[in-house]
Amino acid sequence: MQFAVSCHHPTIWSFLRILKREQSLSNVNLNQIFGGHLPEQPKKKYKDCSLRIANTVADFDNRDTMEYLKAIAYNITF
Repeated sequence: MQFAVSCHHPTIWSFLRILKREQSLSNVNLNQIFGGHLPEQPKKKYKDCSLRIANTVADFDNRDTMEYLKAIAYNITF
């Protein structure tokens, strides 16, 4: 959220203004999707990460719990 605020200690009013703007953008995106527009495609690195996590989840029964958690954690990067 700080990237949208562009300051370290916003006032409550500027924070509320930013929340309203973000809500408006979300509403526009949802209305475009409902209207038949295709949503933006995620970047390739996010597609690949999602695929790896989906494969790990699908293989849950064949893994030890700690191995499973490590595999999920390895694929989550910020």
